[in-house]
Amino acid sequence: EMIDLLIDYGADVNCADQNGDTHLHKVCFLNNVRMVKFLLNKGLEIDAREILGKTPLHMAISDSSNETTLIMIVEVLVTNGANVDTSDHDGDTPLHVASIKKYLSIVNYLLGNGADPNAINNEGNTPYHYAIWNEQKQLADSLL
Repeated sequence: EMIDLLIDYGADVNCADQNGDTHLHKVCFLNNVRMVKFLLNKGLEIDAREILGKTPLHMAISDSSNETTLIMIVEVLVTNGANVDTSDHDGDTPLHVASIKKYLSIVNYLLGNGADPNAINNEGNTPYHYAIWNEQKQLADSLL
C-alpha cells in the first residue's frame, strides 16, 4: 500500500542506490517472491545492472539460500522477460552462477529457457567447467 502511494506521487520505481542496486535487485537478493511480482507489475526494469553488471536474475541466483524459493523467483523473472544470457562484468551469465552454486534445478530451468551452455566468461570458463570443478556430475551432464 505504501509503495503504491509513493508511486502514485511520482516516486522513481527504477531508482538505484550507490551500488546501482534497484529495488528489484534487493528483493531478489532477499528471496521475496511476492515483492518481486509486485515490483515487476509496477514496471521496474527487469534487466537493470548494478555496478558489477549483475542483473536481478544474477542476484537471485548468487545470493539465495533456499532453492525452492529461488526457482519461483527465477521463473517469475524469466517469464517476465529477464535475459537468461546477460553477462556481468566478469562475463558470468546466470547459468555460470547457477553452476557455481550447484543449483541443478536452476541450471535445467535456464537451459530450458534458452540459456547458452557454451557461454565463456572472462576467465575462459563455461558453466560446464564449474560443474566439473564442483564434482557435480548430474549438473555437468545437463550442460552437455
